Amino acid sequence: MSTSHRGAFLSRVTEAVRAGSRYRETQRSEIPPSVGYLGAGEDPIARFMEELRTVGAHPQRTGTREEAGALVRTLVERFTVQRAIVNATRILRELEILETLRGAGVEVATPEELAVCDEATRRDRCFAADLGVAAADWAIAETGSLVYASGPQQTRSATLLPPVHLAVVDCTRILADLIELPAKLQERSVDGVLPRNVALVTGPSKTGDIELRLTTGVHGPGEVHVVIWERTAMTNVEVRMTKE
Repeated sequence: MSTSHRGAFLSRVTEAVRAGSRYRETQRSEIPPSVGYLGAGEDPIARFMEELRTVGAHPQRTGTREEAGALVRTLVERFTVQRAIVNATRILRELEILETLRGAGVEVATPEELAVCDEATRRDRCFAADLGVAAADWAIAETGSLVYASGPQQTRSATLLPPVHLAVVDCTRILADLIELPAKLQERSVDGVLPRNVALVTGPSKTGDIELRLTTGVHGPGEVHVVIWERTAMTNVEVRMTKE
C-alpha cells in the first residue's frame, strides 16, 4: 500500500470513528427488561438438574443418607476408586460420606490430614486420588454451576485434580442466577473480607485448544456427578421414624 493510499485509508477510518462517537439522541427501547432473562423458573431444582445435564454433568436427587451412600458406592465400583480426597464440611459429615467411602475400602484424605503432610507427600496423595468429593457452597440454577468458596475445611484439590468429582448440593442453597451470588458472598465475609478464592464449576473440564475440537477432561475432572440433598425430605423421614 502506497503512502497516499495508506493515508486515505486511515482518514476514512478516523472519520468513521468520529462519526460513530458523535452525540445523538436515542429513544428508550420498548423491549421489556424481562426479555432475555431466564432465572430459575418455578422449580429451581428441576432447572438446575436440566442445566447440569446440558453441560455434561450427572445430577441425582436424594432425601436420605442411604440413597446418598448407595450413589457413592456405585461411583466407587464404576470407576474403581481406590483413593479419594474429601472436604470435611458439615453436610458431608451429616451424610456420612467419609464413613461410606472407608467402608467401601477407599483410602480417604481430608484437608486436616493433608495439612500435616510434607509438601511432596501432600502433592503425591492429591494427584493419586481417583475421586474428589466436596460440598458446594451454592449452586446456580440458571447455568448449572457449582460455587466453591475457599475455607479451612475445603481444599481446591478435591474439585480440580481427581478425574471424577462428586459434588453435594444442599437444595436450600440453589440460587436462581449469578445476580444473587454477590450478596451471598458478602454474607459469608468476615469483617468485610471476602473468601480468598471463589470458583464456579460448570460441568466437566473442557478445552477447544486442540485443533478446535471440544475435548473433555483435559485440565480437570472428566466426570462430574452431583447429589442434590433435599434436606426437608430427609428431616421429614427422620421425624416420622422418631414418632413411630
